Amino acid sequence: MNKIAVIFLLSVGILIILYPYFWGFRVSLMPYATTYIIDLFAPVTLDNYSYLIFNTLFPRWMFNTFFIAGVVSITNAFFCLFGGYALARNKVIGSRIHFSLTLFAMAIPQYILIVPLFFMMASLNLLDNYLSVILPLAVDPMGIFIFRQYIISLPEAYEEAAKIDGCSDIGIIWRIVLPLCKPALTVIIVTEFINTFNNFIYPLIMFYSPSMQTITLGIANFTYATLNVNWGATMAASILGAIPSIILLMFLSKRLIEGFMLGGIKA
Repeated sequence: MNKIAVIFLLSVGILIILYPYFWGFRVSLMPYATTYIIDLFAPVTLDNYSYLIFNTLFPRWMFNTFFIAGVVSITNAFFCLFGGYALARNKVIGSRIHFSLTLFAMAIPQYILIVPLFFMMASLNLLDNYLSVILPLAVDPMGIFIFRQYIISLPEAYEEAAKIDGCSDIGIIWRIVLPLCKPALTVIIVTEFINTFNNFIYPLIMFYSPSMQTITLGIANFTYATLNVNWGATMAASILGAIPSIILLMFLSKRLIEGFMLGGIKA
C-alpha cells in the first residue's frame, strides 16, 4: 500500500508539473481566434508556427541566442578549467586567498553589477553588440569552484609522471587533466549554455535593436508589442525556445549527474 501511495503521489506530481507544458503546446496549435478560450477540441493548426518563423524575427532571435550561449559555454569551459587547476594545485601565490575571493564572488548577485556593467560597455562602445553580453558572462566563479573541487579529487601521480616526461603545465592540463575532467566539463558547458540561453536581464539592458534580441527578450517584446496579444504565436515561440535545453538535458543528464556527484568530494 505504501508503494501504491508513493506511485500515486508521484504520478499526480508529474501531471501537475507537465500540465502547463501540455496546455502551452495545445494553445500553440489553436487558431488565433480561440486562444483566449479553454477548448481542448479546438482545431489543430500550424499557422502560429509558420507565422512565427516567416513573419517575425524569431529565426534571428534563435541564432543570437545560440551564438551567445555557445560562446559563453566555451569561454567558461576554457577559463574555468585553467583557473580551477591553478587553485587546486597551488600554481599561483596566495591560492587560498584567491579561492576565498572566488567564493565571495559567487555570493554576489549578478543583478547588482548590471548598472556598472552597462556603463562599462557603454564606455567601450559595445552596447547592442554580442560582446556586451558575452564578456560579463565569460567566466563564472561557480565554474572555477566546480573545476577546483573536481581536480583536487584527482590523483597527482599522473601529473607528476607527465612532468618527469618533460610535459609543461599547459600540456598536463590538455593531455591529463582535461580528459579526466569530462564530467565537470559537461556540467559547466550544459549549465552555462542553459543559463545564458534563458538569460533575460543582460540582453534587456545591453541590446536595443530588434535584430540583436535573444529568444527570451524577443518573446517578451513580441508578446507585449501589440494590444491584442497573439497567445498562439507566443506559446509557439516558447515551445520552440524550450526545445534546445530539453534536448541537451535528455542526452547529457547522465554525465550531469555524474559531474554533480563527483565535483564536491574534497574541500
